[in-house]
Amino acid sequence: EGVPFYPQKEYQCGPASLAAVLNYWGQHVTPEVVAQAIYLPRLKGSLNIDLWRYATAQGFDARMQEGSLKELQAHLASNQPVIAFLNLGFSFFSIGHFLVVVGLDPDQQVVIAYSGTEKDKRIPLREFLSDWKKTQYWSLIITPKKET
Repeated sequence: EGVPFYPQKEYQCGPASLAAVLNYWGQHVTPEVVAQAIYLPRLKGSLNIDLWRYATAQGFDARMQEGSLKELQAHLASNQPVIAFLNLGFSFFSIGHFLVVVGLDPDQQVVIAYSGTEKDKRIPLREFLSDWKKTQYWSLIITPKKET
């Protein structure tokens, strides 16, 4: 609830996902500004490490981790959107894709995500987990820095 949606431009799933989560936490930034910093034209995409670096440079706590369905549920229950990296391709031809998980409907067995140009896309849980497993369940958890 309350996560801004930015439809991605071609190959811009990383910047769009990152902009959505950073704006959710109060950092006003556009996907275009994020893309200038992290998008790599020769790769037609962004590197996982660069999403983490950008969030950290903006003053956020950011953790890259191997996630799980249980952790995903816990973050969502704490109102923390999660950037997940999926492989929509095959073992011999990968197609990496970042999306923002904003909800989970266990009754319907779907993950609700901002993906590409679709807001609140309902992805069958089995499909999501299969594509997520191919990236070792890569997740990026971004939260405001705690005051020390």
